[in-house]
Amino acid sequence: MQSMNLSPKCPDCGEETSTRIGSISDSPTFAGRQLGSFISGGSLWRCGNCHLGFRYPVLTKGELDNLYKNGADLAWEATANDRRDWRTAAEWLDDILPNGATVLDIGCFDGGFLDHIGARYHRFGIEIHPRARAKAEERGVRIIGSDFQEISENLGNFDCITAIDVIEHTESPRRFVLQLIDLVKPGGYILIATGNMDSPTFRLMGSRYWYCTFPEHISFISRSWCNRICEITGLQRICDLSFSHGRNGLRRSLLEAAKNLLYRLSPRLFFRLKGYYLAKGPRTTQPDHGLSPPKWMAAKDHFMIIFRKKP
Repeated sequence: MQSMNLSPKCPDCGEETSTRIGSISDSPTFAGRQLGSFISGGSLWRCGNCHLGFRYPVLTKGELDNLYKNGADLAWEATANDRRDWRTAAEWLDDILPNGATVLDIGCFDGGFLDHIGARYHRFGIEIHPRARAKAEERGVRIIGSDFQEISENLGNFDCITAIDVIEHTESPRRFVLQLIDLVKPGGYILIATGNMDSPTFRLMGSRYWYCTFPEHISFISRSWCNRICEITGLQRICDLSFSHGRNGLRRSLLEAAKNLLYRLSPRLFFRLKGYYLAKGPRTTQPDHGLSPPKWMAAKDHFMIIFRKKP
């Protein structure tokens, strides 16, 4: 394993020009399930060549796959009422796709998004979680695989491929996008939604940002990364939108901002105050580095983008 003091090779471009942003907190959970021990957070790095942000070191693919398969049944369950990105994505697809178009959702979980866009499309999914996969099939989704890396058929068969909250789970986003290009038809579309490493709140918090402390999140892209991908692949960017996962009420926005600023300045003080608030007394002896940082759901720190493959 490469020394933590040296710049690791970028998982996308292989260059050793990355800058270490800081340490990521260890985590006692993965995919919504409490673990028996902590997963090391490693460090957050950013490549100076292709602009990819990435966690280093990371678990092996086998270790990650096993954790995903045993994730909580409700880990990524949601409804369109909770997901403004689903609603926007559905509107975009209605504008660009005809009735009967083939749509493949990578990491479809229980088929919630595909169920939302409706039966006017032929809906396909890839999902590793066995119980979620079964629920997606009950909703009329045709599951074509459990591991995206093993999909070798259906090349060039889909009018649109969606990957919502998925690319951050891939070791090499660039390789992931190249595989999507192989699966989509000429002139077809690729929709990606994920966190934006260049959002103001992400840049402010760095490796202490809530979004990068989930151990299943190992890669972080941005619009500058997308620009590089378009140059490399010839993809055309046709839609681009920033959004937040939470509601943007003034009170919530101010409270989340205050919590995160306190955590940014002093994680130890933040957890001490949090412990007093929750327990109405001194905190337990659980180490600070194992506790979850404050979320910033009201921040506009995500973006959704649609690419079009050359006809």
